[in-house]
Amino acid sequence: MNRNRKLIGWIVVLLAISTLACQLPFTLQPAAATQQVITVVVQPSAVPTAVPPEPTAVPPTQAPAPTASLPEAAYNGIRFNYAQPLAVNVSYETVPANPPSPESPGWDIYPEHTLFKFNGYVLSGTFHEASIYVFPASEYAAVQPYVSDILSRLTQELANQQTTFSGNDSLPFLPMWNAAQMMQSNVRYFRFANGQGVRFLSQYGQAAYPINNESLFYTYQGLTDDGQYYIAAVLPVNHPALPNTMDEGVPNGDWQTFSENFPAYIEATEPWMDAMADDSFTPNLADLDAMMASLSVNP
Repeated sequence: MNRNRKLIGWIVVLLAISTLACQLPFTLQPAAATQQVITVVVQPSAVPTAVPPEPTAVPPTQAPAPTASLPEAAYNGIRFNYAQPLAVNVSYETVPANPPSPESPGWDIYPEHTLFKFNGYVLSGTFHEASIYVFPASEYAAVQPYVSDILSRLTQELANQQTTFSGNDSLPFLPMWNAAQMMQSNVRYFRFANGQGVRFLSQYGQAAYPINNESLFYTYQGLTDDGQYYIAAVLPVNHPALPNTMDEGVPNGDWQTFSENFPAYIEATEPWMDAMADDSFTPNLADLDAMMASLSVNP
């Protein structure tokens, strides 16, 4: 019964994605899946034979300790430290507002905000660009009606600190994308200098396809203590046991079977990724946590 509900939930999600897909500037391969769901999670030679030991965890409400000697990025009253191997340098800019208009798609509306970009990022050839956004929360909600719900949901998640999810559940996420949140794993809550947030690994798409190193990313979604600013980090990550591309993760290229088994595939993938140590990913998730913990937002 539970599995049927989850399957129905994913069907609804994928139908919703397909109605939005015509607005996106990119196209993903049509949905599909595989009969051997578990073996799709990782390359066959890399399937773990036992659950790895849990990484040394940071208490949910305690921020990882930043290292003062690390290089600092600072702009417009916003600053953070980052591990040297993460990027050659970090640039920053004020992104002009993109207000509602008859020509703009509903998801591509946002207020003026601050954007940090990681130049010479440790990973190349990824779908997403390594970035940290700082949005004025009330201004975003004023121009984008869905943001009010996201702000409320994030506040609730920070209070509840739930770490496991099922079916088509999702965690709050900005910026707005014309795609669906496929999964959430490695969920951890911690504070930054003047706020708190949740970090997790995720992948977005317009159709069902394998979790892969081209599309997987780390995100931190947070709010300043005064509720004025929303922080959103999008930082690509890799794991050696994941397929490098979506095509590599589908045995025999059988996309139709993969799509039919997609809910079970996600149910198997999330706990498998949860069991992976922080330092088994590139970049090390602990380094990304420390960077986000060092963040101070005082524009």
